[in-house]
Amino acid sequence: MTRMKDNDSSLFGDGLEVICATDITATAWLSGLPDMMIGILTVCIFFAFLSLVVYAEEIAFLLRHFPVGTRRNKTIWILAYFPVFSVTAMLAVLVPLSSTIIDIVANTFFATCLYQFVGLITLYLGGKTETLALISVPRDVPMNVPPLCCCCTCLPKLHLTRKTYPVLQLTAIQFAVVRPLLMFIAAVLWSNGSYIAGSMSPYNAYLYIIIINIVSTMIAMYGLMLIKRAFLDQLEGPYRLSLKVTCLQLSLIITVFIKIITGVLVYSNVIHCTEFLPSKARAEVINHCVITVIMAIFGVLGRFAFRRKEDAMETSHVMSSSLSSPSMDSSVVYVGEGKDKDKTMSGQTADNTHI
Repeated sequence: MTRMKDNDSSLFGDGLEVICATDITATAWLSGLPDMMIGILTVCIFFAFLSLVVYAEEIAFLLRHFPVGTRRNKTIWILAYFPVFSVTAMLAVLVPLSSTIIDIVANTFFATCLYQFVGLITLYLGGKTETLALISVPRDVPMNVPPLCCCCTCLPKLHLTRKTYPVLQLTAIQFAVVRPLLMFIAAVLWSNGSYIAGSMSPYNAYLYIIIINIVSTMIAMYGLMLIKRAFLDQLEGPYRLSLKVTCLQLSLIITVFIKIITGVLVYSNVIHCTEFLPSKARAEVINHCVITVIMAIFGVLGRFAFRRKEDAMETSHVMSSSLSSPSMDSSVVYVGEGKDKDKTMSGQTADNTHI
């Protein structure tokens, strides 16, 4: 430790100089924890463990009740998002120096989860053939949906066709490419000392990477909301699509904005350094403590959204329920249930069709 006066803000408002930590290894950090921080760490460890217990129970349930392998595997992969974020955030609290690399790993994993979720929606609809049959019927999708255009009531409706639907998918799937690429660039810059997490300086790559990340995230969430609106009549009843989308959307937005808020607080000298941690490392610890708890809570919500016997329902039930929808007719159901009906009932269509 040393007396320092830099961007870590070693001065409190009363002008008293304090000792700011420079050694932030796990050993130095954990050996000097005050009692209050030990209590906070205990709570974080409990919630991280809770997320693992919930996930283990979900896997056991899905293995028992989901006969279709592809649908089961995608659901297991998506549900892993919550314990992965909670446990990795817990590791970042215990080892503050690892926060950047842990964020890279966790965010890259979420990108794959979002990609799997778009594919899971296609499986809910019966596969690629059934989805194309559904969108062959004219339907208009309102474009004034959150998080980008909820207040833009003047926007025209999107005419969903076989040409426009792949564009909607790309708006969501681009996140699975852009975010890992950004995280790779961040890892390279971090190794060179050009990427400092939490620093909002215009000379630091963190500011620009997080801006691009936010834009990509908002576009992906917007595309996902449009897809949800397009097939809400077919999927809301049997699959609770709104709850699934809300669970993923809120958890992502909250984690992104927590990181932004802590970064702004550091830049504004609200979060000060202590004798245990510099201000940026302290902000990362606060950020990951909150993420550990929040993602465990969202893991429980995800349990109610994805861990359902109804989600294992055969595709034919979804297509049958669409008969009662005013936007569907029997010719569309026939397209989906004719040539591929036998494959669907045997579970092969769900296993072998991807979007």
